[in-house]
Amino acid sequence: MNSKSSPSNSTTLSFASSLIRNICILAHVDHGKTTLVDCLLASNGIITDRMAGKLRYMDSRPDEQQRGITMKSSSIALIFKYDSEKKYLINVIDSPGHVDFFGEVSTALRVCDGCIIVVDVIEGVCSQTRAVLQQAWLARVRPILVLNKIDRLFLQQKMTTLEIYLHLAQTLEQVNACVGELFASEVLSKISVNVENDCDESSEYEKINRQIFYDWSTGLEDIDDSGVYFSPENNNVIFASAIDSWGFTISDFANILSEKLKFSNKVLQRTLWGDYYINSKEKKIIKGAQSKAKKNLFVSLVLDNLARIYEKFVLNPNKDEMIKIAESLQIKLSNRDIDRSDNRIVLKHLFNNWIPLSKSLLRTVCDIVPSPCQINEERIERLLSANRTRNFDSLPSQTRNLKQFLLSCDSNGSLDQDVPLIVYVNKMLSYSRDSLPENRFRPLTSEEMKKIREKIRTESAKKSNNECDQTVASVDLDLTPKKTESVVFIGFARVFCGTLKKNQELYVIGPKHDPSRLSSEIIKKIDNSESTLATLSSDCHVTKVKIKNLYILMGRELVDVDEVRAGNICGIGDLEAHIFKSATLSSTVFCPPFIDYHSPSVPILRVAVEPKNPSEMPILIEALRMLNQADPCVEVIIQETGEHVIASTGEVHLERCIVDLVNFLGEEFEFNISDPIVPFRETIIDLPKFDTLNENLSEQKIINLASQKKSTESIEQFTPNKKFLIKIRAKPLPESVTRMIESNREILDQMMQFQRRNFVPESSNQSDEFNSNFTKTVSSFRKQLIEEFQNSGWSEDTVNQIWSFGPKFNGSNVLINQIPEFIHHSCDKEDSRYLNENSFINGFQMCTQNGPLCDEPIMGVCFIVEEWKHTGNNSSDSGSIHSEGSTPFGPISGQIMSTVKETCRRAMQAQPQRLMAAMFKCVIQINSDVLENN
Repeated sequence: MNSKSSPSNSTTLSFASSLIRNICILAHVDHGKTTLVDCLLASNGIITDRMAGKLRYMDSRPDEQQRGITMKSSSIALIFKYDSEKKYLINVIDSPGHVDFFGEVSTALRVCDGCIIVVDVIEGVCSQTRAVLQQAWLARVRPILVLNKIDRLFLQQKMTTLEIYLHLAQTLEQVNACVGELFASEVLSKISVNVENDCDESSEYEKINRQIFYDWSTGLEDIDDSGVYFSPENNNVIFASAIDSWGFTISDFANILSEKLKFSNKVLQRTLWGDYYINSKEKKIIKGAQSKAKKNLFVSLVLDNLARIYEKFVLNPNKDEMIKIAESLQIKLSNRDIDRSDNRIVLKHLFNNWIPLSKSLLRTVCDIVPSPCQINEERIERLLSANRTRNFDSLPSQTRNLKQFLLSCDSNGSLDQDVPLIVYVNKMLSYSRDSLPENRFRPLTSEEMKKIREKIRTESAKKSNNECDQTVASVDLDLTPKKTESVVFIGFARVFCGTLKKNQELYVIGPKHDPSRLSSEIIKKIDNSESTLATLSSDCHVTKVKIKNLYILMGRELVDVDEVRAGNICGIGDLEAHIFKSATLSSTVFCPPFIDYHSPSVPILRVAVEPKNPSEMPILIEALRMLNQADPCVEVIIQETGEHVIASTGEVHLERCIVDLVNFLGEEFEFNISDPIVPFRETIIDLPKFDTLNENLSEQKIINLASQKKSTESIEQFTPNKKFLIKIRAKPLPESVTRMIESNREILDQMMQFQRRNFVPESSNQSDEFNSNFTKTVSSFRKQLIEEFQNSGWSEDTVNQIWSFGPKFNGSNVLINQIPEFIHHSCDKEDSRYLNENSFINGFQMCTQNGPLCDEPIMGVCFIVEEWKHTGNNSSDSGSIHSEGSTPFGPISGQIMSTVKETCRRAMQAQPQRLMAAMFKCVIQINSDVLENN
């Protein structure tokens, strides 16, 4: 760039939304993300060119610098001068690449419109590369591919230029293969849904014909995929070496070579990558370089030049050749540059003036990544639709009207309407209170210094020098506020529409808020309430907050601003009392919550913490709350035993959590950390075919075991008052059914919410639409479940008999109702069993939450209820059956719950029981050279 500048609070506010780009950097660990960001920072003068790649500016935590990996995503605002007339504001988010911090990636993508996928050309596509590609695909952001560390192919691998080209092409194919899998799976899933809908609407005759004449076409061939893949000629691939600060697209070299070769930019851009060469006789670019044993254009015009530079500057340094190369590129190298002992610094200076990575990357971002006002409709509808079972058209009209403002990303009301303000806070960042702009030490003004001098002269005339010194020391202008707490939280947010200003009152919309349930009374109650998270009632998910502090995020620093326009990323202060992890801020209560698409990482490593001094437990609990609020990936759980457990995604993540906890508590606070708690699941299996010595059991032994099993598999038990008899049998679920239920927990959660949902009268139309969409989702899930049961040899009617899932109504255990003359929700409403049905189900939930072996959750067990009958006299006992009054055995609802729980546990104990331990699956990638050496 021609000039270097860093953003200030005045410059960032002057950018229209069309001149803003929001991007994040994604990659596998150690593929060069933070080094690449350093190059971008150097272009704005935030760090020097020499320190780029060494400083790791965005890794502000000491443990990040020590380990050399990014652990927390951080944002910074950069200004890019595209040409003499146009400047862009680019918000860059550097995200972690380690698998333990993958949750940070999904939160970063939530506020971005594009992403940079960085791939190390030596290691190629790794596990996290596939994962971030999938996340970017699901988030519907525009990706740009950076093939990084090409310098290692010259310096370490010592490849020829042709070998480098083939290696780059192979790496590009690997990335596109991953993209192709994502594209194909999405297309096929949409086609399968359409086919299912067509089948439901087809006549019986059409269904028979469809079975006879099966259409083997997938539908992929009819869909345009030209814009899906990474292709150098489309300028969405950058070839780079972040450590040496160079990078280019095919378009960059087309501009460099067009005048020299007398070919147009368009022709060179189409032919620089691929099997093309220059016919010197005809002076034409012709296809077929490989078949004629010719070097293609990319090898001869690009890689050969890079190879020569690395040869003369690093491998075999030659000062005269360095000067010649620099002069041929019209770059001036001073004697001071040439005489440096580290030729890599000279090389970086040359590349920074010839093909700088920052200019190529930022220009590509401006050309390819959409601006906030170009966000597509599908993404907007997914943001507004609170869950996957709810269609956009089923939302209230006030909510659907927000779509036009989100699409335009309007700040000032250009739509001739009052623009609602919508801000998404995707996570909370912890900062030291002293680091906030309003709390930093500042130099005294001339007026303040004058007041101090006058006060000193007045006091010195009255008292001795010693007294004067004491008086001077006591001068206090209240330049720094008194600290009440050392840590504060800043909301990491993006303004989707409207203008966010200080002293503005907004609604804080929690994840469970449902606009369709709003009524005038509820809205009035919210407006008159001054609740926070601590005082919020269980049936309300909206609070109100007054915005006090706004910041621009500049990596380690915060810049105070008065307002933030639509399309910008910012920090919001004083939200910790209203937001736990994430929330939506809006000027309208009809705005739905922007919920994450799905959680990609699940906390699996757990440890218990406790203070050495029990009286300090409240201090530890407060620190754990702060840790839970500051980290989107961690979970803090209070066990039934009273233990406080930290659940992390891995060992590195756990170490970071402990470091954060120490920072919150102070090094003088002492607490104990338990060994990792291994999660178990309890289950049952079919009759074993092998004994304890792993030898085959004889047929007679199997028959004997089977007969013993039949005599004890059904468990009967009376309630304590002897009024009800319950008979239950336990049976292992097929493994495929268990996996399917585990993968569809979200649908089961929605089923429970649907049963509890009460729509307000004025939203009946939206309710009907929601019911229709929800029914389709559940119907599809039901069909898959029937198919899995049938494939495992179970009856098709099993699904119709499912009474409940557990634990927590979304687990992989099922309660089957095979009670004679008692059909779920279809029996006589006066039947005592119907009136106590919830108690029966709750007893099942209690059993599946704590199994009989070691009180761990149960998994993959089917509990079949064969009998539940009232054994007393109906006429004489009808009044006492439903009574909740005091009896020697307690209320009947409690008796049924405890009896069902105990019967299920005994039924499970009658079967071969097993403990299931969690298995950690990982993929190990190594170079083929290692295999050859061994």
